[in-house]
Amino acid sequence: MTFVEFVQWLATSGALGAVSYFLLQCIKALFPSVKDKVASIASVLMAAIVGIVATFAVPYLNNLPPWIDQVWPIIVWLWSQLFYEIMK
Repeated sequence: MTFVEFVQWLATSGALGAVSYFLLQCIKALFPSVKDKVASIASVLMAAIVGIVATFAVPYLNNLPPWIDQVWPIIVWLWSQLFYEIMK
């Protein structure tokens, strides 16, 4: 999946649930003192913001520099390693 495809996926309504769940797990792992209900609400709001930003970014994706597609796999790998450390 390229960066452009990822942003286009983020702009879909189906991505909201996955992003919300991901953010909820990050909030609960990084801030264990936050109550579950507050973390759930915060994750849903942040997922909505991510979806809105992605929706507005979609028309500009054709103007991205080519190096983004070259660096994208490294960013995904770094993020997966960070997520693994947070969840462990």
